[in-house]
Amino acid sequence: WALRQLAYQIAPRDTGYYVVAQFEADTAVLPEYERALKLDEGVLRYLVTLHENEVGAPPMTEEELAARRARMLSIGLLSGALASVVSTLIVSAWSRRIAGSIPAGTNAASQWVWDRPARHARGWSLRHTALGYLVHHASSVFWATGYEAWYARRPSRPLAKAAAVAAVAYVVDYHVVPRRLSPGFEHRVSPAGMVCVYAGFALGLALAHALRRRAHGSGPPRPQHRAELDQPWQHAQR
Repeated sequence: WALRQLAYQIAPRDTGYYVVAQFEADTAVLPEYERALKLDEGVLRYLVTLHENEVGAPPMTEEELAARRARMLSIGLLSGALASVVSTLIVSAWSRRIAGSIPAGTNAASQWVWDRPARHARGWSLRHTALGYLVHHASSVFWATGYEAWYARRPSRPLAKAAAVAAVAYVVDYHVVPRRLSPGFEHRVSPAGMVCVYAGFALGLALAHALRRRAHGSGPPRPQHRAELDQPWQHAQR
């Protein structure tokens, strides 16, 4: 049923992934199955019932849809900000190495507004450096929001998904949109540097995801205490 708002907050969480699993089993194995669910920290609540009819996801209300879109945007803003910073640092390092100017690579992104003169701007300025970073930042947030929406639908392999999004972003930047709307980094960064820039962008997306998981306490399982094993209502389907 994908990511949904919980009926009430559980620990630090107010959203979770609702999952319906249908299976056939002898009643004798159910106690062991439920024991495994209790030991899984990824499960916050669960319910085993007799299957009598098909179970479908209830329709989301307008409020739930609005809340979901707002949450995706807020997460995309954070992920995009980190990916933007990481990739900009790499652009700056390569720009200094190739063009002899730290801001030259970022300046080139301001070609969205100033066209060709931006590709040759070398110094720090609001006209080119600040505008170039804002252009790159906005683009990063756009791709990060798509990444987070994709991960919300299929919550697995965050690094692989980040790499795929970065690859698609490169194709769109340099083979789809008009040249003026490309980042312009290639004018100040070598081909090897461009690979590093987009790899850094993917790393920024994955790093933001990892930091968010850590902040929410969803890291690797820790040893269970007997008190927790005796209280199954402390666990639920995430």
